[in-house]
Amino acid sequence: VLEMYPIGKECKIRNIQVHGQNQDKCYAGQRVAINLSNVKKKEIRRGCVLAPKNSMKNTDLLDVKLKVLEDSMRILTNHERLHLYTGTSEILCGPGEEGLVQLRLEEEIAVKRGDRFVVRFYSPMETIGGGIVLEPNPVRKKRFDAQAIEELKKKESGSLGDVMELQIKEHGDTMITLAELAKVMAHSVDELKEYLEELEESGTI
Repeated sequence: VLEMYPIGKECKIRNIQVHGQNQDKCYAGQRVAINLSNVKKKEIRRGCVLAPKNSMKNTDLLDVKLKVLEDSMRILTNHERLHLYTGTSEILCGPGEEGLVQLRLEEEIAVKRGDRFVVRFYSPMETIGGGIVLEPNPVRKKRFDAQAIEELKKKESGSLGDVMELQIKEHGDTMITLAELAKVMAHSVDELKEYLEELEESGTI
């Protein structure tokens, strides 16, 4: 039993095909056709993600590292309207430069840390750069806030454990369960347990 994100529809795989041949398994990088039950074709749209049930969380906010193409003639400013599927952004970055950025989306999507993306100007349509997702479910940040920039740098260069520590501390007032943490970070509970034990043993959490 899997879940289709961001529409939140539970479904089952009836059949998997790779290049027209029936298969028991498929792998990243293959061109795959999946026959699903309990979900209609009209409900699915470009950008939908198939994942284990309750393993991801929809988001309309992303912390990312963005690189603007060197031949781009455009300067990005705060609140520039861009296309990442459909999105608006908080951005400050010049041609050929890299920047730590928060993107605010008009529609919810489901992504995980490490996913890559491309951004295009809204009008006229023009590819201006791309980058990597540092955090799929961040808190809203103030521009140029020193602590926020420090957090972004840690998310960029840190391990999964470092990002996990930041998430736990962000939920310091309310606490967060391991199951919810896994969902927010789009990783399985088993993937995070090892890091959780290390953080606990070191007295970090």
